[in-house]
Amino acid sequence: MKRLANNPLFAPLAVLTAVLLLLLSTGIAAETSSATLSLIEGKVLIKENRNAEWKDATLGAELGAEYHLKTEKGARAEIKLPDGSIIRIAPESQIRMKSLIFPAGSKKDERDFNMKLEAGKIWANVSKALGGEAKFKVETGNATAGVRGTVFQVGAVGTAADIATVVKVYSGAVAVVGNAPQYQRKGDEKTDRVQVPGPQQVTKEKWEELVAQAMQQVKVAADGSMSLAGFAMEDETKDEWTAWNLEKDKALQK
Repeated sequence: MKRLANNPLFAPLAVLTAVLLLLLSTGIAAETSSATLSLIEGKVLIKENRNAEWKDATLGAELGAEYHLKTEKGARAEIKLPDGSIIRIAPESQIRMKSLIFPAGSKKDERDFNMKLEAGKIWANVSKALGGEAKFKVETGNATAGVRGTVFQVGAVGTAADIATVVKVYSGAVAVVGNAPQYQRKGDEKTDRVQVPGPQQVTKEKWEELVAQAMQQVKVAADGSMSLAGFAMEDETKDEWTAWNLEKDKALQK
């Protein structure tokens, strides 16, 4: 060791090694992979993965990738992401967190957030416009909403075999893409036999991306057809869920 320390190359190598270790540890610490449950109203349940047991959610609980959260009748919840973005979950809704990567500093444009709305509605207030390689997606059974810095809500309406997705944009823009058709239906595989349609040609027009701007909505029907239409804010404020979220968003600006 003494002979190595006397080597003129030892000191520079030692310094370089220390710097590399410091940068590596800083990078690991800067990358966040969990969100925080910042509001609970009523009965809210979480589980760590698909096979885990549901348990009562607690304020401040952390949710990582593959966590599931559901709200019972009359219940609501709010999740705060590491970048300050907010996701609110409506009563009788269920979500699954798929990807939560939030690098800090110069790599903030490499965010990767993806969640699945399995039932009900969510409201999202994305803190900053996304650029570079950043991804912020909300999936349903038949659509994916790619966020471009915005306030929006997503609703999954209907049963698993006949689900429709409605994305309403209040500011910014959201790109909506219909997912590929699903021909399998849930049931008891040992006793139930369900006749399903065969392969169908998917046209470019049927599955093309629709971009909704402020005060526009995209609806993806169960058959995959997509439509774009406008809506009026005065009608939105009559809805209790929407009005509650608008008030919450105002408080964020103070």
